[in-house]
Amino acid sequence: MYNDFSLIYDRFQEIDYREFINFYIEVFNRNNYEPHSIIDLGCGSGEITVLLGKKGYSVTGIDISSDMLSIAQNKAFDNGVDITFLNQDMTEFSVLDKADAVISSLDCINYLPCLNDVKETFSCVYESLKPNGIFIFDIELPATSHICPKCGETTKHIKDYRIRTVKFGKVQRGPLIGKYR
Repeated sequence: MYNDFSLIYDRFQEIDYREFINFYIEVFNRNNYEPHSIIDLGCGSGEITVLLGKKGYSVTGIDISSDMLSIAQNKAFDNGVDITFLNQDMTEFSVLDKADAVISSLDCINYLPCLNDVKETFSCVYESLKPNGIFIFDIELPATSHICPKCGETTKHIKDYRIRTVKFGKVQRGPLIGKYR
């Protein structure tokens, strides 16, 4: 999807990525949680991944686009941070070492075309987290219909941006955090 677009992707982003980092740290602090290792799921061109690495976290960036990962790797090198980048689909990713936290920013979950893909992704996240690990993600909620090309399921997407807390078997209004195990 991002092969040709990867070269100009960052030019179209009007985002203060430091706000994401500050928010993640706030969530960790609010939960008395001090992660060492973080997986950035759907890391794209690596802006957030590199900022986390510069903060001293051990970071693994995962993305389906090898072109985006190439850009991310160059940013890591230019910033002097050692980051592992993996070219994997978020619906079936795996890591050798479990992480303290997983983040997925900038609506990455919304790119999953059907509920089954979301379930598969959340299962992979669960399997990649250490006990009491934290999963932080953002989403747009449904409003316009979409038909999944893989399974034919109809889902909906909206323009209204919301934040939800997700715990296994329960969704709560509130901060953007899912705490597992």
